[in-house]
Formats: sequence, C-alpha cells, structure tokens
Amino acid sequence: MGKKKGKKQPDKKPDEQVAQKSQATTSQQHPGADDRAKEPEKVELLPSRSKLSITPDPATRPQQQQQTPRPQQQQPPRPQQQQPPRPQQQPQPPRPQQQQVSTLIHHGVEGNGTEKIVTKGSLGLSLTIPPRKSLLSAGTKGRKTIVETNHLFLDLSKVSKNDIYHYDVAIDPDKPKRLMRMIMKTFKQAHYPNRYPAFDGRKNLYSSGPLPFPNDELSDSVDVFDDERNNMKKTYKVTVKFAHLINLATLKEYMKTGSSQGPPQEAIQAVDIALREAAADKFIQVGRSFFTAPTGGRIISLGDGLEMWYGFFQSAILGWKPFINIDVAHKGFPVAQNVVSLMAELCKCNQQDLTRNLRPYNQEDINKYLKGLKVDYVLPNQPSSKRCYRVNKLVGTANKTTFSFDGRTITVAEYFLKEKRLKLEYPDLPCLHVGSPNRENPIYVPAEYCTIVKSQVIIKKMNETQTANMVKVAATSAEDRKRKIMEALKLVNFNASPTVREFGFSISDQFTKVDARILNPPALTYKENKPPITPFKGVWRASEFLTGSELKDWVVLNLNGRYTRDDDLRNFGTEVQRMGKTLGMNISPPRNHVSLQFNPRDLTKSLEEFFNQVKGVNLVVCVIPDRGETYSKVKQAAELKVGVLTQCIRGRTMSRMNPATVGNILLKVNSKLNGINHTLHIDYRPQCLKRPVMIVGADVTHPSPDQTDIPSVAAVCASHDPKAFKYNIQYRLQGPREEIIGDLKNIMVDQLKFFFIATKHKPERIIFYRDGVSEGQFTAVLNSELTAIRQACQSLEQDYKPSITFLVVQKRHHTRFFPTRREDEDGKNKNVPPGTVVDTTITHPTEMDFYLVSHASIQGVSRPTKYRRLWDDSNMSEDELEELTYFLCHMFSRCTRAVSYPTPTYYAHLAAYRARVYIEVHEWAWDSSQTNPAVVLKDENREVLFHPVQSSGTAAVRGCTPFTPGSEYYWEIKVLTPAYGTDLMIGVGTEKVDLLKSEFVFCSLLGLDQESWGYSYKGLIHHDSSSQVYGGPFSQGSIIGVHLDMWRGTLAFYLNRIFLAQKYTAKLRRFVEPVVALEAMRSSCYAQGVAYNSLQCRKLYPMVCSTACQSSMRLTYSYSSRSSLQLHCLRLIVSDKHRLQRLYKIPGLRAQLNQAYWWLTPELNQLHNVANVCENRINWENSDTSDESLKLIEEDEDDVW
Repeated sequence: MGKKKGKKQPDKKPDEQVAQKSQATTSQQHPGADDRAKEPEKVELLPSRSKLSITPDPATRPQQQQQTPRPQQQQPPRPQQQQPPRPQQQPQPPRPQQQQVSTLIHHGVEGNGTEKIVTKGSLGLSLTIPPRKSLLSAGTKGRKTIVETNHLFLDLSKVSKNDIYHYDVAIDPDKPKRLMRMIMKTFKQAHYPNRYPAFDGRKNLYSSGPLPFPNDELSDSVDVFDDERNNMKKTYKVTVKFAHLINLATLKEYMKTGSSQGPPQEAIQAVDIALREAAADKFIQVGRSFFTAPTGGRIISLGDGLEMWYGFFQSAILGWKPFINIDVAHKGFPVAQNVVSLMAELCKCNQQDLTRNLRPYNQEDINKYLKGLKVDYVLPNQPSSKRCYRVNKLVGTANKTTFSFDGRTITVAEYFLKEKRLKLEYPDLPCLHVGSPNRENPIYVPAEYCTIVKSQVIIKKMNETQTANMVKVAATSAEDRKRKIMEALKLVNFNASPTVREFGFSISDQFTKVDARILNPPALTYKENKPPITPFKGVWRASEFLTGSELKDWVVLNLNGRYTRDDDLRNFGTEVQRMGKTLGMNISPPRNHVSLQFNPRDLTKSLEEFFNQVKGVNLVVCVIPDRGETYSKVKQAAELKVGVLTQCIRGRTMSRMNPATVGNILLKVNSKLNGINHTLHIDYRPQCLKRPVMIVGADVTHPSPDQTDIPSVAAVCASHDPKAFKYNIQYRLQGPREEIIGDLKNIMVDQLKFFFIATKHKPERIIFYRDGVSEGQFTAVLNSELTAIRQACQSLEQDYKPSITFLVVQKRHHTRFFPTRREDEDGKNKNVPPGTVVDTTITHPTEMDFYLVSHASIQGVSRPTKYRRLWDDSNMSEDELEELTYFLCHMFSRCTRAVSYPTPTYYAHLAAYRARVYIEVHEWAWDSSQTNPAVVLKDENREVLFHPVQSSGTAAVRGCTPFTPGSEYYWEIKVLTPAYGTDLMIGVGTEKVDLLKSEFVFCSLLGLDQESWGYSYKGLIHHDSSSQVYGGPFSQGSIIGVHLDMWRGTLAFYLNRIFLAQKYTAKLRRFVEPVVALEAMRSSCYAQGVAYNSLQCRKLYPMVCSTACQSSMRLTYSYSSRSSLQLHCLRLIVSDKHRLQRLYKIPGLRAQLNQAYWWLTPELNQLHNVANVCENRINWENSDTSDESLKLIEEDEDDVW
C-alpha cells in the first residue's frame, strides 16, 4: 500500500456559538481550525439510497412490465487509483450464479442495482383479479340477521353536472404548510367570494363548475398574518390554473361493472376532498381524521407529556352504492405546557427537585420528546419578545454553555443576567438548541422561557404507558361508539356545508342496514375418546391436549432480581406440574431456580454464558422485568446464539400467578415442544382440508414512521400437517417500508420441501392469506407474489402446478357493525356475535370480498376483518372460503378463544415481530471509560457527540466489547451531522490505540499506527500512516456498515448498504439490507473488495473518531454470528484434499459445499465447476426422499392424508 501522509487542512474561522444575538468574532488562524468551523464546505456524496428490493435469482427472474421511468441517479466519478496489493491467491474459476443464503435473510444479488418488481407473470398467467361468479350474489350458510354499519349513503343523483373541474394551485413560497388554507381562503374572498370549491390544503382545487378566470388561469398576491410570529404580515403569490375535467360518471359505471384497473381513484379523491371541506376549517386535520382540542372535563392525560384528543375519521368509499365511512378517532397530542413542567413530568418529580433527578436517560427521553416540536419563546413581562422556534435538541446547562459575545466568552445564564436583566430560576437545566440546525451562530434558549405550542401533530410512536391509557379510554361499548359517531355527524353537518351543496351531494344521517349471517362455530377435538368441545360466543374451556408433550428437563431463570421472590418461583414450578397433569403433559420438577446477577451492560454476554451452561434442557423459563430490552436480549441470545428454547414471563405476571395463567402459559409451551393442543373435529373439517393442502400466512411489518433506518420484516408461515395446527416459519429482511415480499420464491421452495418431508405428500392446493396490503397495492402484490409461488412450484418440478387461492387480510379500516336485534347482542359491550359475516351492499361491486367478525371482543367494539380474494383457480365457493377462514380463527395455539383473523396470518405477524426483536437489539455500545473528555455519550451509549463546545484536536471512543476470534460481526453507524474538517472516521482498533495522544492534534487517528484500521469520510481507508482510495465520501445521513470476519481476518465497509469495492461494485452492487448477510458476503466479489485482511489474531474493538466540532454518530445496529459446528467440521473436511472428490458424490453435501463454503480453500473452489449443481429435473432431493419413493407414495391408495 503506497504511503500517503495526511495533510493538514487549511485554516478557517473557529466556531462561535451565541444565545440569541451575538457578533461574529475572528480568532488567530492555526492548523485544525477548520474542524471548529460550524458551516463547513459541502462534500459531494454518493447518491442517496434508493428504494431497496429483494428479488429472485436473475437466472429465474420473470420478464418485467415497463415501469414509469425514474430520474437516473449517477455515481460521481471515482478516483482512478490502484487497489492496495493483496496476498497472492490461486486464480479462481468463474462460478455459476447462485443465491447467497444467510442465517436470517435470503439475499437476491442484482447486478445493475435497479428495482425489480414483477408486474406480469412469466408463466402464462393472466394476473387480473377475477370477478365474482355471480354478481350481487353472496354466501348462504349461517343464521340470517340484519346489522347496522357506520357507512352513510352518499347520494349523487342530484349532481347537476357529471364533470368536476380540477385546478392546479401553486403558492410561492410554499411554506409553512399550516398557512396554505388561510392563503387560499384570502384568495377566494378576493376573486370568487360566491363560489365554494374544495381545496386539499396543498396543490389541488376542485370545483363543480368553471371558476371565473380569464384564460382558465389567475395569479395574484395575497397578504396573510402569521399568528406564530406576532401576527407578522407576509405576502404570497398564488397561481390557480385549470388542469382537466373529472367525470363522475366513472363512479356509477364502476359500481355497475367493476374494472380490472381498480376504482376511478381521481373521481373518488375529488368527492372525498369536497366532503372534507366541511370539516377542514373547523378542526385539526391528520390524514383523513379531524380532531378538536378537549376542554374542561374532557381533557384526558395519556402520561409523559401527551393528552388525548377526540375526533372522527371520514372517507368516501364505493360498495354496491357510494358511501361515506364515519368513525370515531383518538390521537395523542403534546400538552401545551412550559418545558420545565414537561421535564419534571418525564423525570417523575416536581420542578424543585428537577435538577437533582435529571439523569442522563431522562435527558435522552426529554430530547426525543422535544426534537422537532415548536415552542414559543417569550421573556417574562415582555410579550413583544415572543418568537416561535422548532427544537433541534437539548444542549448543556445554562450556567455552563458558553458562546462568544462582544469579543468575550460568556455563558447563557450570564448573558440573560447582564443583557436582559433576568436571573434564571433553573440555571442547571439544559438549554434548547432552536432554529435552523445549520445556522452559523446557533440559538440557545433557556427551557424556562419556552412553552410547547398547542395543536401540534406528531408521528412518533407512543410508549407502553401512553398506549395502555389510550386503549383504556377509547374502548367503549357499541352503543357509546355509535352515539359518538352521531355526535360527530351533527358537529360536521355535511349537508349544511356550502361546498357540499354546490357540488350537489347529499349525505344520509342514518347508519346503513345490511344483511348479515352468523356462521356456526366448529367443534374442536382435544383428547381422543372425549366428546368434542363447541365454542360458545367465541370462547371455550381447554380440555386435555390432543397430544401432550414431555417437559423432563427445565430451568427457571430469574432476571427480575429482588422484585421476584424465591417463593413465587417455587410455587410456579409446583403449579406447572399440577396443571400439566390436568392438560395431559408429562412435566418433571424444574432442575433449579437461578437468579442471575449481571451488569446491565453485559446482559447479553451473561445470558449467553448461562444458556451455554444449560444447553440441552427442554426449556428455560425466564422471569424478566416489566419494561426494558431484557426480552429482546433473551430471545437473541437463546435462539440466535446458543439454541435454547425459552418462555418469558414478566415479573408482574409471576407475582400474580394463578391456575388460569399457568394454563395459558402451558398452551404456548406445549405447542413449542411440538405438542398439539386441539384440532378441528373431523366432522367439521372443511372439505379442502381433507386432501393435501398447505395453508400459508404472510405478513410484512414496518418500523414506525420516525424510524427510517430500520428494515421491514417479511414473515411466511406454512402448515405442514393434516390438522393445520403445526406451522413452519420463514422470515426475511427487506428495504424499509417495502411491502412486496421480494424473496417469496425461495421462501416457498423451502416451505414446500418442509411440507413434503413432514407429510410425504406434495400439496395439491395452496391457500395463501396475505396480511398488510392496502387496496392500492393489490395488483402489484398479486402479480409479483403469485408469480413467485408458481415459480417456486415449477423450480421443484416442471409440471407441478397446485391450485392456488390468494386472499388479502385487511385489519386497518374503520368499518364497524352494530346489532339491530337484542338477541344478537354479545357481552357487556353489546357487539355483534362471533361468526358475523357481511358480503353484500358495502363490499366490492364485482369482486369477491367479505367482512368477518370471528372473535368476541374483550373491550371496545369488535373490529371485523376484511378479506379480499385476489386469485382462486381451485373454484372455492364463497361459503367455503368464509367458513374455512372462520374455522382457522379457532386454531390459534396460545389461547382458548377465537382470534380476530386466521391463525397462519397471526403466526406470520408474530414471526415478523420476533425477527424485529432480533434486529433491534444492540450487542454492544460505546464505552464511556474508553474515550477522552471531548466525547459525550447519549442514548444508552449508542450515540456519540464529539467536541460539544469547541474542537481542539481529535476525539475518539472505543466499543465496550472486544470481538471474539472465529466469529463474524456486522454493525451500522449513521452520521447525524455534516462531516468536515481533518477527518471523521469509522473502523476498528486494538486496546493499544492511545485515545488521549491526539487530544490536541488534528489527525486521522484510525490508521495512524499499526494498531488501528479506519474508513474516512473522504472515501479513504487508513492503516499504519498510509491511505488508499476505497469508496465514496460520506456525510450527514450516510449509513456506514462494517463487516468484520474474525476467522478469515477481513474487514470491509458498506455505504448506505451498498458494498464498497472499488473494482467489483458492478458485480455486487446491491446487497439488499446486508445487516445480517454474513453468508452472502462470502463471494469472490466480496473477497476481492475487502479493505483489510490478516486481522485474525488480534483483539479488536469497534472505534470512531472525529476532529469536527459538534459532529455526531449513532450506532443503529450490531449483530454477530458465531462459528457453527457445521463450519468447524467443514474446515476439517477440506483440509484432506484426497477425499474431496469422493464427497462430491453425496448430493446434499455437494450442494452445501458449493453454495456456502466454496471459498474455504482453492481445492474446493477448483472442484466447483466439476459439480453439477444446476440440475433441471425434479428438485426435491433436499427432502431426503428419492424419486422412486415419491412415486410409491403417490400410488399408495391406502395412504391417509
């Protein structure tokens, strides 16, 4: 590697930080002054990460339909520089393209980095949603009844013209958004005061007729007064231009004939916005919901700074007739209070004790709450000083935070005392950094002079306490909910709205009555030779399990410390044995009760050590705290690291243990141990379950809207027994907010093989329940995922074409049902009874869908689940689909109640949540004892702030845990602030790296010596005082991934999840979500693109460093994979060259050697071309069943499914 000495950067003006008004001062220039400059020179970055996708293998990818072109992002030219010299290796023959498989995620490798979404099948399928067999028909099974629904008839018959005029609106400047309606209202009064068009609050205006504009366009300037800025007048230029006509007749046509292209969205949107105009000026709008501030006794605190606001939801929808769906809505809004009061509330203390009780974790909670909120800053008795600012973050206390003012350094407290004649009451509380975050002279204001602005809409996820409080208040009886909806209708008064009248719309003031049926529940079989159990109103009492499992060797682990008593643990063991006997399980006394003593920072390591000690037990029952990350760390250590089955119980539950709770726990334990709790009675088993059928549930869960860096999780559960009780789980990570399951083909291949191994049959039918899909995604999901299922079947056998039924499960809607007959009222909440199905009037006019209430609601109004059939080539009738769906809701293993949607979909949702638990746990954090004074750690030591006041050198921090030899590690770090100055670096180093040596020297610390390796924001890698071009530069918002293989001794980096390999990026451009792609990284392209090697025998730590003032990074993800027994055995196998050729005669081992571990030795690599791993024949070989035995199974008429 050619040596390049780091050059000192040119001098620049130092940072100057002020409270509100300050004069810029200059200082003597010196080396490294650029690191203190607050407004750095911008660095050109690689293009931002585009939407990620996981795709099938390119060799089998179906032909795509032309997509709408997107702007092409171009890579900046990379410097032409030689790669650092590599150790000499034997030449490697080219490999056939294969799919890279990891322990947690299957990755499709896409050469050109473009998104691949299949829009038409390549298997000759016409992928359009099939119509109903008979229009205006419905199922017939069940007892008929009539229910009311919160759909109000929307009468369009009085509309004089079928055309709606659509206008484009341009407002300059287009900020702030909250003034848009006021601006257009002023514009309307000036130019068309007697007309009442509908404005969407952004860029669209709809009118029932042409507006009085010359040449269909009008521009003018209007003045509005901003109440958040002391009623300051501001002038805006408004341009309204005619766009086109929207024909309302398309709505009527769609309700008659339907359309394969979906409903006329533009016409529905125009009607929807016209109806919203009645509420837009009166309420706070959040999406399709409207809220009003509570007053008097209606103010309900949710805790931790939020209060609940009541509101209503409205949306125009099309069924057999047009309707408007109205429902109650609830949302948490920030309480308008002084910031000091908020701090006291979050710290659970009064204001007088706030300084003493403000801990670092409290400060982090306060920072998360305030970030992005607007506050009114006003000095006491000086109303003219009022300013409205947006909060960036908390900074230091007022008596310690300094800035330059009139040529001298002064604290915030001193500034207010001397310049404003105000003595701060809370000088020891943090100040707020407000205003523009990139302002050269940042604004710091004391918390006591700031008040949270009222009526602010936030999208942050509520915590457990707030969610529980909201559910408690929002859950009402069906009668109360109906009353609140009617109150909202009177408050809005649609028919009195001038806009609604001008359009000619009319809305009914009564709920719509629809025909419904109540399906009979299935009988359930428990222990043989015992009578079946029939659920009553969705509930039943468990009997002796159909197949009880054995629990011979188990341990109770107490992680709740002194909050859980030893007596409770002993009583629990006794009660488990007693209840197990009742339920037909053979349970021995627990081996022992262990109270684990641990340092919270080392919990993961302590858990791994304990689970390794008890490895081999049937079960470990873990008593965990009621809050915190203990659950996540237990599951990760037990299930990913060691391989131990666990059952977690919260400490509060353990202290209140009773026989019913123990019984519920054993429901889960028995199914975990491969027992069968119950099944559908043979006489009630649907006809489709009497032949080999695979019931599949699929779901994709997404992070909350404020978590933009966390991947989505796709999970697929598939049955593998005739009773449809046992399910196999597969899950994958994919791009954030990506709904289509990109790797479904490979998932289904695995599920089909697993089914065949378990049953010795191939499924004749696949019934696929897909959760989490909105109506606008139906076509894309159908075309992509149905094609993937077909491809999976044909990849196993060319002529294997089982029939497929594809249904979408929708829970996020606002349709509710209310009984009209007293005999139909269920429970104290007076809901419709379980089994209520509605498939007419409010459903799709031409395609098959239905609403089903399958569960008995414990609190509140039962929410029906909506099912939409997207595909069915098995010709199942509507009665068959509805009954099967209802019966599957009784097969959930964790309770003795019917659940709200089918069991496989429920399991898929739980599996996706479990996968999220795996990826959200951090295995390590930054070590507060391994840093220098210029570093501040926050958020449980995951976020690091360098040089919070002024930079005078290089600050660095080391991770708390060394990396273990033989394992592989991957972590991601997000750069939160602009990168500038001498250097900002991410990498690894040994404990010999002196973190204090460069405290007053500006340098590239990681790579300055032989003990550290670093990647610079300038796109260079550094080691032993040498640098080399490796990848693109990075700055604010970039995500840097680091992959360290401690067995191969290699270190490599990713930028925004794109692998950085100077010469090989074109071959391996997009490893989608490489967070756990430890197997997928073992490829020729990867081997050529590593930054460093020969790191096996060193004790390494993660490290970061920076010279830039107020620069910040955050550890967003960390994961490791231990070496498996399989890998150890393979290392021994490949060391014997003479036996390698013989191993290739074993098909299963041959495939494993080639797919996963071919890189281990050149000898194995040379044999790669000899092996025939791409055979175009029946490919069930991994199921351990030969073609001959397959034939025998198929011909055996006595074989009972």
